[in-house]
Amino acid sequence: MEIEEALLEQYRDPDLDHKPAELEQRGGAYYSEAAAAPHG
Repeated sequence: MEIEEALLEQYRDPDLDHKPAELEQRGGAYYSEAAAAPHG
């Protein structure tokens, strides 16, 4: 759960403009790119 907690802490920052390194440790390749892709 440490990785998830670290990610959630980072995602609270509205100025976050990069993919956190912890995503590589968590697994689920490419999910974050699909989830964060602009929709419209």
